[in-house]
Amino acid sequence: ELTTTQTGRLEGLRGVDDVTVARLMIREFIWFSARNPQLHRLITQECKADGPRMEYLVEQHVRPMYERTVALLRQLVDRGAIRDLPVEHLFYVITGAGPTMFVLGPECRRLTGLDPTDDDVIEAHVDAVCSLIFGS
Repeated sequence: ELTTTQTGRLEGLRGVDDVTVARLMIREFIWFSARNPQLHRLITQECKADGPRMEYLVEQHVRPMYERTVALLRQLVDRGAIRDLPVEHLFYVITGAGPTMFVLGPECRRLTGLDPTDDDVIEAHVDAVCSLIFGS
């Protein structure tokens, strides 16, 4: 579902500048993660051990998103549009910071008092992650 959603979004953004595309794709990823935390729970569980299930998950689902994301981030780094950090690390900053408060929803509620299913909380988290990546 995430791949389908992002592919459709990318097709609709043809001709839009790369920074806007990246920002919108990150926003969409985080909103999807907030609404579907079970995806990241599954990925985390399956990637604890190297084996056929993990290989299938990575090759069929994660790698296409990784390749697309890293290519876009590399363009932005090369142009100076975002900080000059290794794109492999930026990928994990996005895919780690983006979904974590939703994957760990009960912990988030206990620690912060925030409801990670609340639209205002999700939007604030989106803004925080985008600020880390884009500096604004």
